[in-house]
Amino acid sequence: MARDINSTDFSGDVTNKLQNFWYYYKWHTLIGGFMLLFLLVCISQCMSANAPHVNVLYAGPAPAFSQLMYDDLTKNFAKVLDKDLNGDKKVIVGFEQFRLLSQEDMNELGNDAMLSPQEQSVIRRQFDAEVMSGKCVVYFLAPDVYYDLQANKMLLKWEDAIGYKPSKAFDDYGVNLKDLEVFKYYFGIGDLPPDTIMCMRAYTVLDNKKTQQRYEDNFEFVKKLKEFRKAAMG
Repeated sequence: MARDINSTDFSGDVTNKLQNFWYYYKWHTLIGGFMLLFLLVCISQCMSANAPHVNVLYAGPAPAFSQLMYDDLTKNFAKVLDKDLNGDKKVIVGFEQFRLLSQEDMNELGNDAMLSPQEQSVIRRQFDAEVMSGKCVVYFLAPDVYYDLQANKMLLKWEDAIGYKPSKAFDDYGVNLKDLEVFKYYFGIGDLPPDTIMCMRAYTVLDNKKTQQRYEDNFEFVKKLKEFRKAAMG
């Protein structure tokens, strides 16, 4: 079969160029690849070292926390947990905040709300995405947000979480933060609105077996929040 003189075969040129590159830059490539791998491992370890043991989500009308309030809140959450859950010799509790205003909140705050309906829509979508991601298990919610998630079966019953329904729980899923002694004792926690409801995210079809240990860690944190007693602090 005659070869088409108008066609060009680049495969040989590419192979030769790769061979030449490898011959002259083999060690540069290997060293560069090793350094990249080392860097990625270091970044991964640093991220893991500072990863929260449990994550708390707040959604409601409270204004965005200042850095000082955020630090107080997470520091005191860690004091309540008081247990290294993953062997890294640290106790870290993460906190995510979504400022969601009901129509009643918007009417009451007026211009002080500082949030347009469009901004609220964006925050709501971000909140919904966070709920689906499952990063946070412990929820502190405004009543309207709480009942919305409950109606959509996104909350976990107390009995399925900690094995029993707390005496101060007002239904099968939540307890008012103001009824917990920890709310009256710690800065940051006590700065949340008194009608805030503590509850937990339900399992979803997107969760897997690895999720179970994370839930168990969060259940332990919830028990400590619920059982906190000022007298025990001395």
